[in-house]
Amino acid sequence: AGGGHGARAALVTPHEDRRFDLVVIADGAASTLPAQVGLAVASTVYEWGALWAMFDVADWAGQALLEQRYGGTRRMYGLMPTARIKDKLRLSLFWSLPCAGYAAWQARSIEDWKAELLDLWPESSPVVEQIVGHEQFAL
Repeated sequence: AGGGHGARAALVTPHEDRRFDLVVIADGAASTLPAQVGLAVASTVYEWGALWAMFDVADWAGQALLEQRYGGTRRMYGLMPTARIKDKLRLSLFWSLPCAGYAAWQARSIEDWKAELLDLWPESSPVVEQIVGHEQFAL
């Protein structure tokens, strides 16, 4: 925090008392945080979203890398190391899709979708093999 004049933000807990000159609210266009602190925000809902789930693997080549595979401009599949849990690596899986296409994805055979994932990234089979149903994913 600097010595400027004007409004400041504070974080006060039983363990710390910190002051800030600037706070960045970066939790998405649908965030309710700006309104809660009296900020006017103009935003539009983004038409694309991502399916997301986490899976644990015993061995993964990209131990510390976010990796993505693309099929043209309309398919994006990513795996990102998220945590180490004992002897396994937890990976976050992301699959980009238009929000309006979510119902169609839910109606699609999970096996067909898994085949599409493996077509884009055959080496991701340790993750894809753990997918058993649509309910594992959030949008």
